[in-house]
Amino acid sequence: MKHILTFGERVLAFQRKLAEITIDLPAGFKLINPYNGENKNLIQQVTTIFYQKFFADNIP
Repeated sequence: MKHILTFGERVLAFQRKLAEITIDLPAGFKLINPYNGENKNLIQQVTTIFYQKFFADNIP
C-alpha cells in the first residue's frame, strides 16, 4: 500500500525545495531565505516539530 503524505509532510517537502532556490538579483539586492541561511538547520528543526505535531494528518 502506498503511503499518502500528510499535509505536514507535503509542507516540509516544499520547504526543502525552497532551500534549493537561487535567484540572480541586481547589484545591491540580496535574497533573504530562512530555509537556506545560516540558521537553516534550526529553522528546519522548528518547522518539522510544528508540522509533525499540528498537521500530521489529512483531515480538513
